[in-house]
Parts: sequence; C-alpha cells; structure tokens
Amino acid sequence: MIDSAQPSPKRGYLETLKVSKPVWVNLAMVYPVDASDGVHLEGGIDFRAVVPGELKMWNRMTSGHWVAFVAFSYRSGEGYTRVSQWVLADAVKPRTDGRG
Repeated sequence: MIDSAQPSPKRGYLETLKVSKPVWVNLAMVYPVDASDGVHLEGGIDFRAVVPGELKMWNRMTSGHWVAFVAFSYRSGEGYTRVSQWVLADAVKPRTDGRG
C-alpha cells in the first residue's frame, strides 16, 4: 500500500482517518461505462475524468477488497455536484501536488 492515502495492511476493517487526505479519484473506475460508441453529449457528466477528492476512511468488503470513502465533485452542464461515497481502492491515488 502506498502512503497514508492507502489503507494500513495491519488493520482489519474500518479505518477512519483523523484528518482527510487529498486524493485523485478516477471516475472511469468508479463508473465503468463503455464510451466506444463515439456519442458525445455537450453538457453531460464526464465520468472519464480524474478529479480531486478527500479521503475520509477505509473499510473492507466481505470479499476482502478495500474500499475508500471519499468526497469529490464532478462537473455537469449545470455546474458541480459534490458527492461522498464508497469507491474501490484502485480508483483512488494519493494527491501530492497541492492541486484542488
């Protein structure tokens, strides 16, 4: 596991962070949609983007996979929508460049 933006391999299940960690969230991994048909709707939600987010906690699924609880915003035609949800650990990477 990488950095403090990844779960501790020594922990069993729920791991709440005292301070949120900045991360990148790969929306294509959160919302896997086949975009190969070439359709593009102006003003639609782009779930292929990688967006900045804040990691709040880690937990494990019954399968043993780690999931991250993250808050992030995505852009649509009407502006930005802020969400907080569980995502697979592979969709989250540490953000160290200070961008937000």
